[in-house]
Amino acid sequence: MDSARLFGLSACSAIVLLAASAVPLQPALHAEDRDPPGRVVEDFLRGKLEQAQKDFAAGRYEKALATAEAILELCPEFTSAREAADLKLKAKDRLQGRDYVHGRVSIEPSECMVGEKATVTLSLRNVHTGRIEILLDSGGESPWSARNLPFAQAHFSFSETGCDGGTLTDSWSHTIPDVEGVIGLEPGGEWEKRFDLDTGDRSPLKATKRVYVISAVLRPSRITAGEKAVFRPVTLEAASLTVFPRGYRILKADPKGAMKRALEDELAVNMFIAAHFVSDGDYGEALAGLVGALGGSFDDPRMKRAILAALAVLTRRPVPNDVGAWPRWWEKNRGDVEKGR
Repeated sequence: MDSARLFGLSACSAIVLLAASAVPLQPALHAEDRDPPGRVVEDFLRGKLEQAQKDFAAGRYEKALATAEAILELCPEFTSAREAADLKLKAKDRLQGRDYVHGRVSIEPSECMVGEKATVTLSLRNVHTGRIEILLDSGGESPWSARNLPFAQAHFSFSETGCDGGTLTDSWSHTIPDVEGVIGLEPGGEWEKRFDLDTGDRSPLKATKRVYVISAVLRPSRITAGEKAVFRPVTLEAASLTVFPRGYRILKADPKGAMKRALEDELAVNMFIAAHFVSDGDYGEALAGLVGALGGSFDDPRMKRAILAALAVLTRRPVPNDVGAWPRWWEKNRGDVEKGR
């Protein structure tokens, strides 16, 4: 139980955790579907994953790698298992090249309203003990020039979710201009390149939540550290930006009240967006209100689909289009939810 020891668990606690992950605390909405791990296990592993991500950002790659591997070993059905697997691969990559340079992407702010300015910053930091030089040129030594690959490239992953549960996804790459020549960095020195991200609304889905995940890669002809030369790309750690509809900050200030008013006034978009900001203390009450509203009638045909989408946000679980499944689930799990919140 190496993974259990890493998390500071006794053998008994680890067995309980593994049992909880194998037998979900929240029953499946459909008997034929296997439910994801229970919420207690999900919260525990999410906390460990977030800490591992902080360790990674701080350059503690061995610790981040060990935690990601432990998460995947303890609970391969963790809903963020893909995120843990990505962290594992990135940490391994950093460990292989950690003696030279660390790259990351940051976005400021990390949350904004549609149309507001967001600035993306690419940064490199010399983690070597001496000066390094990153050569971005088309010299004969470059393994990339023959393949016509740009020196600097940003990669975008995009997902957009509407209040009716509809989702759009896309991905693309963009060459970053004016990144060439030689980047010289003293020990601990940093280099930055900034560009603005257009968050304007040109989507066929109206009033949605949008998430951008941006990573980047530099392809130097070589990295030199003293007499040693390294030929490899520099991968920059990804960052994300969440874009909400106009006026979302009013909903964020009082999400419980906003959801109540949205149900009364049939404001599907407001209800869906407000669900993203419900606190742990209001979680049970918000769930009860949404489940109860499924039995009502609405003039706006989007409302019940929006309720299902809001339930998906609150419970972090896929939601079937079976309106009757949620009251049954709530009847079985209400006590556990109220005790755990």
